[in-house]
Amino acid sequence: MFLQALISLFVLASKDGWVNIMDHGLDAVAVDQQPITNNNPWMLLYFISFLLIVNFFMLNMFIGIVVENFYKCQLDQEVEEAKRREEETETHGDKETE
Repeated sequence: MFLQALISLFVLASKDGWVNIMDHGLDAVAVDQQPITNNNPWMLLYFISFLLIVNFFMLNMFIGIVVENFYKCQLDQEVEEAKRREEETETHGDKETE
């Protein structure tokens, strides 16, 4: 039962076939009872809020990864520029002493 619930949440998070799961959730009555169409409309609030929250966190993680990689690239570029400047000053310093 737990595995089915976990798979259902994964399908909801991936947004592939979530409408079918939402329909089954809206129609659910109880264990060993036949589903009734739109029996529990408040379940719609659960599904929509779950989708919004998961999408919010996924978007934040994506933005965080992009910003972190940008920061790393910027630091690498600054280090390379500092090395290049050092080499230029060393080569110009050597030429001036000759």
